[in-house]
Amino acid sequence: MCGIAGLYQYQGARGEDALPGDAVRRMIALLAHRGPDDRGMFDDPDTGVILGNTRLAVVDLSPSGHQPMHNEDKSVWVVYNGEIYNHGEIKRELGSTHRFVSNTDTEVVVHAYEQWGVECFHKFDGMFACAILDKKRNMLFLARDRCGVKPCYYYQHEGLFAFSSELNSLRAVFHPEIDDSSVCLYLRLGFFYRTKTPYKGVSELEPGGLAGVDLETGRCSVKKWWSIDAFFRDTRRVPFQEAVAAVDDILNLSVKRRLESSDLEVGTFLSGGIDSSLITAVAARHKKGLKAFTVRFEGTYDETPLARRTAAYCGADHVTVTISMDNLKDEIEKIIGNYGEPFADSSAIPSYYVSKAAKQYLTVVLNGDGGDELFGGYRRYVPCANEALIRFARGMSFLKGIIPVPRVKMGGYNYFYRLLDFSRKTGLQMYLAGTVDIFEGHERAIRARAGYSDEIADDVNGLFSDNSRTLLRKMMNMDFNTIFSGDLMVKTDIASMAHSLEIRSPFLSREFLEYAPALPDSFKVRGIRTKHILRELACRYCPRDIAYQPKRGFEVPLKEWLEGDLRGMVFDYLFRSRGAARFVEKEFIRGLLEGAVAAPPEQRAKMLWTLFALEIWYRGGERSR
Repeated sequence: MCGIAGLYQYQGARGEDALPGDAVRRMIALLAHRGPDDRGMFDDPDTGVILGNTRLAVVDLSPSGHQPMHNEDKSVWVVYNGEIYNHGEIKRELGSTHRFVSNTDTEVVVHAYEQWGVECFHKFDGMFACAILDKKRNMLFLARDRCGVKPCYYYQHEGLFAFSSELNSLRAVFHPEIDDSSVCLYLRLGFFYRTKTPYKGVSELEPGGLAGVDLETGRCSVKKWWSIDAFFRDTRRVPFQEAVAAVDDILNLSVKRRLESSDLEVGTFLSGGIDSSLITAVAARHKKGLKAFTVRFEGTYDETPLARRTAAYCGADHVTVTISMDNLKDEIEKIIGNYGEPFADSSAIPSYYVSKAAKQYLTVVLNGDGGDELFGGYRRYVPCANEALIRFARGMSFLKGIIPVPRVKMGGYNYFYRLLDFSRKTGLQMYLAGTVDIFEGHERAIRARAGYSDEIADDVNGLFSDNSRTLLRKMMNMDFNTIFSGDLMVKTDIASMAHSLEIRSPFLSREFLEYAPALPDSFKVRGIRTKHILRELACRYCPRDIAYQPKRGFEVPLKEWLEGDLRGMVFDYLFRSRGAARFVEKEFIRGLLEGAVAAPPEQRAKMLWTLFALEIWYRGGERSR
């Protein structure tokens, strides 16, 4: 795992003020937490491209892994962040026609591109963001993995093209202007949609994205080299037990690759849930003495007893780490500030502390990300798979204006209340009500220009109007392209890399991504049971009662934070708002603070937290200018 950065300034736009190589050095210095083991830079005098890297050594710990890395004649140069778990298989396929000087997966990327061009990415099972300088073609390419596990941002301004693994390094060096429309859409979503960032001229390369800069003309073109959409459109007609066997085979292959592609010890995160239990159980069969980490937060629901049973059942070495967030008030600005953009997912806080604790023991950990998204794990998928429930709720939706708002997030009443709201809406309003539900019903308080949400609204309308697919498939497809890539992947990367911790997700293997979406709906959601096929598979590896545990676990006590330890801090930030008040009516913000806005307590807490994260980001930008 690493951090990458670089720039190119089109010669036709060059002048005496052309940025020197120390701009890349500054960006790389700001990415040091992503790669504390080595640092390198290549300033190409022929093309003017500058590539930089900070390295977290995981595969081939020797100096041979130094980046930027090149091929034999130095016509191809690569900086790369991530892991290609099948790099050994690809290296053997490349054969003796290429000369290797290291055992790194980075060098496999170099020669795979040399052999197959940009088609090489289809061969990779891994997570990656890379920049490739092809001097023969006079092109600079940026590419990103299928799920967007590893980040890549690029900045274009007056002939300058710069890229980095994190927004903070681009902001600190180039000081881009704020994009008000993108920030307003953030308020609706809690994260940034697809290519959007809070800055003008700065874009995020989409998952499965490929950007090419023609060094002759300075023009940049962007396309998708991979998309999950086609796999959600497909239907895989197989018997259930055959599908269980196939998922079992893919899971074993995916876990085995992620264990073996490391010269450091690899452990697992183990909660009481099915995803991490399956990953740990399978990993324990491939690796004796596997360390399985369970993180326990003081004063919350404790999954340790379930996790301990799973570890004992599969023979893993169980380690429990107890975490206190007593210092949250002192660290909250840093934790949120790490994202370089407003980021409203409050689970970023425990993710930060979990990664910090795990790094004390290991550098590489497997987790269960992707299980919910590919196999139907969220409660909102139940009515989508049972559309009669939605029709029933639509008929009862008049109750929404009569019954009291729910006071507790978890529970049947809150679920019923939100289902009523979801059932009576259409398009973007329906999708957001069923998922993030932040400013829904209070959109008018956002000081946005007309059209700020058109892109996502068009995407939702286009997808949900496709009558060839079931509602469940459409919802899962949209979730994967929005919440999963824009929220969950961003959270996991920034929280873990803040501590130089590499997290690997077997459920996000190439094979799973191209197999699971096409499975029949009934294999995923059966009645009110989510992740049906994974639960059946888990019975082969775990105690049956653990395989059929309901989805639960650590719930961020956001409402309690905002009414307790963080109340004064949030009130002070927002009452004297400089950033949030630019995007939301001041009277509405004050009404939220005073509890005068008519909204369920959990929704009020989410709105306050979303504004608080925005204010922290905005003030951080003021200090950096």
